[in-house]
Amino acid sequence: MADFNCSTGTSATSGDGTVTGPRKKVQLELVGLDGNAFALMGAFQKAARRQGWTADEIKVVLDECRSGDYNHLLQTLMEHTTSPDTED
Repeated sequence: MADFNCSTGTSATSGDGTVTGPRKKVQLELVGLDGNAFALMGAFQKAARRQGWTADEIKVVLDECRSGDYNHLLQTLMEHTTSPDTED
């Protein structure tokens, strides 16, 4: 997977491939969404596009979502989203 920090466009991974450092976040409320993996990734993609993310930025996050199990997908999405009701 291409290492990419969505906030700066620079590499930001640790030796084990875990994404590190500050992240650009999408305002998206995950609670209450359909729990299907494809529905969650689709909601993220749609919100990210509307909020001006590039196709490459979105691809990096979705590729990371697909690189593990369902729990990894959820963790990845939680790391790249913030609730619209909270300030980050």
